[in-house]
Amino acid sequence: MASAHAANGVSFQAGIERVSFGVIDLTPQDGVAASYSSSLLASSYRGRIDTRYSDRKFEDSTSGQGPVTHALDVGPLHAAATAGGGIGEISIEGFAAPLDGYSGIAEAFAWQRYAVTLGAGSALTVTGYAYLDLAYSGNGVTTKNTNGSASVYVGDEWQDMSTLTILSGTAPGYSEAENLWLSLANSGTDDMTIWVEFRVSAQSLVSALPVPEPATYAMLGLGLLTIGAVARRRATRA
Repeated sequence: MASAHAANGVSFQAGIERVSFGVIDLTPQDGVAASYSSSLLASSYRGRIDTRYSDRKFEDSTSGQGPVTHALDVGPLHAAATAGGGIGEISIEGFAAPLDGYSGIAEAFAWQRYAVTLGAGSALTVTGYAYLDLAYSGNGVTTKNTNGSASVYVGDEWQDMSTLTILSGTAPGYSEAENLWLSLANSGTDDMTIWVEFRVSAQSLVSALPVPEPATYAMLGLGLLTIGAVARRRATRA
């Protein structure tokens, strides 16, 4: 991760990898083999860095399955989204830090949706590995808000997508990794089309400790001078 530990701030990493589709024959006695076919329907990769001086972003919905790499860097801030060549192989990373005393925001998002035609009497299985890490480094940051998730969505053409959230964190210090496994059965007598989505997203906002304005220093100096004058008067009277 670029500049991930070069300054005080919050870093995030999330991804889904080693995904595989499989099939189980629910009716082996009928002599018809279980079957499925899949194709990528859509994908999206987005990222954003926002500081007092710059609001930069990338948006890509045309690159498909991958390999895909997008990255942004502004000072110590970083945001990136990538995709490998495999099914659902997506990842993001980022680092949010104050820049010149002002807040910094980093966001990243990666998403892929697949259409799967599932044969009658067949069950689709989806296996893989997901990870999410939200970390804080350094000190001197008063506000450090962050959240992230790694999710799989699955559904058929007759109903809304159901959601399986594999990992979800809402504060620095969250770090988890998990093997995923889910299935969806077609117990009917006709082929069925279903959708499987893979999604990872995270965002972080951090702000530095407030730096006193010049007027604040002037008032502080005046206060110290006043205290000194009072102390001298007391010493003279004594």
